[in-house]
Amino acid sequence: MTAHPAAPPGQHSTQVARAICDLLQCHRPPHQSPPCRLLLISNNPDTPQTLQLRPHLTAAGHEVRHHTPEEARAAAAASADRWQGLLFPDGLCDLDPFELFDLSDSSGWLSHLLDASGELLIAAPFRPPCTTHAAHPPPNLPVLDYFLRLAGRCGFALLSQRSLGNAAPPTASGENDQGALFLLHLRRQQPPRWWPGRMNAAHQDEMRTLFATVFGHDMSQAHWQWKYGDGRGVGIGVWQNEQPAQSPPRLIAHYGGISRDICYFGQPARALQCCDVMVADRGRATLSRHGPLFLATATCLEHDLGYGTPHLVGFGFPNLRAYRLPEKLGLYAPVGRMVDVCWPALNQRPGLRLAVRPLNIDDPRSDERMNACWAAMQASLDTYIVGVRDARYLRHRYFAHPDKTYQCYIVQHRFSGAPLGLLVLRLQDKDGPGGAAPHAELLDLIGPRTALPVLIHHARRIAARQGCADLHAWLSDNLIPLLQLPPEASITDLAIHIPANVWSAGPDIATQRDRWWLTGGDTDFR
Repeated sequence: MTAHPAAPPGQHSTQVARAICDLLQCHRPPHQSPPCRLLLISNNPDTPQTLQLRPHLTAAGHEVRHHTPEEARAAAAASADRWQGLLFPDGLCDLDPFELFDLSDSSGWLSHLLDASGELLIAAPFRPPCTTHAAHPPPNLPVLDYFLRLAGRCGFALLSQRSLGNAAPPTASGENDQGALFLLHLRRQQPPRWWPGRMNAAHQDEMRTLFATVFGHDMSQAHWQWKYGDGRGVGIGVWQNEQPAQSPPRLIAHYGGISRDICYFGQPARALQCCDVMVADRGRATLSRHGPLFLATATCLEHDLGYGTPHLVGFGFPNLRAYRLPEKLGLYAPVGRMVDVCWPALNQRPGLRLAVRPLNIDDPRSDERMNACWAAMQASLDTYIVGVRDARYLRHRYFAHPDKTYQCYIVQHRFSGAPLGLLVLRLQDKDGPGGAAPHAELLDLIGPRTALPVLIHHARRIAARQGCADLHAWLSDNLIPLLQLPPEASITDLAIHIPANVWSAGPDIATQRDRWWLTGGDTDFR
């Protein structure tokens, strides 16, 4: 994306108006010769671009009207008149590109306002992809390449792309923090078979229906809210146009993600935990870069993950079958593996130095104790990528879970009461199928890295005290050398690759390999 000198402030409006008029004159198909019905969309009808453009279009014989984005939304909702062209002379008015290209019958602008072969002209600032974590792009400034990919996936062909210079002069440091101004000319094509869109609360019933169909069990409304509600998660859906054409589109694929605060080699950052990746049977036959899985995954990675997005890095826990196709399509690369570690339960009396107590979440000091354990853990893991495990996170992850019950214990110094670490366990097969003893799963250990063997020792004692035969834990395999495993422990590979994003610009894979600190508690399903 080449940057050009910014035009003087008074010339931008003339430049934009002239460029739009030239496009309408030179690229107009025969069936859309004047008079055409054109809708100008901007926040204010009296901006210089709009004031200069409107008389030119009227003089050329076009019927011209102006709407603010709010008025355009209302017109779309009312299924008002259709237009042969929508013009954005003053940028995208802070509109999310997903809202602009939404093809759904319920909320799509373009499906209601634009003719079947109508045209879209956008004069707006765009930015190139960021290339470092230190970059801080302006909010609501789309990446040009990703914007055009989304347009193409939603059935719009790019007719022309013209650079109009920088949107503003460089700053004192020489940086261009307002992007480059481009004039884009797109034409609506035949509706695509599959198209991506942003998921929100209005789509949760569709999402949960697809979840039940693909995975064979229900996701409750409470579980959806726990995972995605209140801005905790994001999702990209792919819809399929149904036949006959009057039938509403059907959600056929979904790629979800949970926002997670992390420490990235000691520095605060945010990660996207990829989850609920699913495709209905009818969409699995196409395993190419045109299929539903690719559309959902690539669109999410482009807009939600990497440099210049809310999430620096991503991770997840796909099984081998779910991992292989995204890797083959160039979306993922492996940065680690998950293993199951099993220890026999330990029937041993406690020592004199340490005591183990259930954590009383209603104790006024419980947050202080949880945060103390996390602070000690965080200080010892500055060479790792680790999810934040403070009191706020622990309360939501374990104590507010709508479906599962966990046990939380504090390991503390017996005489001072100072906490050493925190353990989170869950009993599995509590009734003992076939008369066998149940086993306990260790979901989380929160404490300094050097305390891991001691914390595991006490977790094994807790398991024995509750009649469990063994203690299991899902762990990233790079943690094995830190555990000081006894000879009686066993390790089972889970055939789960930890995936990293290689589709959009982000940290190098080599810096992430074997650096993730992950346990079963980092999943959304254990």
